[in-house]
Amino acid sequence: MCVENNEILTENEWLRKMVNDRLETQDENGHFTDDVKECVFELMKHNVSYSNSPPVINAVLRLGKLQAKELPSKTTIHRWNLQRLLMAQKKLCEELPAQRNMGFLSNETSKYGQKDEGFHVSDPSGHICVLGVYDIMPKAGCDVSQTFKSILEDIENRAEDTKDEYAKKILLNISCSISDHASTHIKFNMSF
Repeated sequence: MCVENNEILTENEWLRKMVNDRLETQDENGHFTDDVKECVFELMKHNVSYSNSPPVINAVLRLGKLQAKELPSKTTIHRWNLQRLLMAQKKLCEELPAQRNMGFLSNETSKYGQKDEGFHVSDPSGHICVLGVYDIMPKAGCDVSQTFKSILEDIENRAEDTKDEYAKKILLNISCSISDHASTHIKFNMSF
């Protein structure tokens, strides 16, 4: 009889968990699960902002009549994004120095009075890698050049072995640059 009661209690607990409409988002240590992080990263890939990620997750969960027990804050998501950047830069250190004949692409865009410059490299097969997007206020050729040097320094700092000069190898493997022929880009191209 005791074994039968234990089986009934176990099944009862299992059924209670099944009908629980609150989704576990944290592990036993209080850290968000990898599934939550992957979900947030997927939302970031689709340009969902830090502050909008939790409401989007809640809206989707409501479709399945579920509710999350806890969701990451804007600050937590921002920290995850910085970790993602550091991991991406480390991966660039591993892969880009071996690439040959890369093209360098940069372009600037303005929004709400702020100028941002995107820096990219492309391999011969057309695969584009984002090196960074940075705020460029004065928009002078020397500022663009200095920002690119900062990006290369950031990549170099992520390398485990800095004596390999990853940034220098990346720079030496760039065989052409593509720009919109703005005067700042002409000055930038002449500086390299």
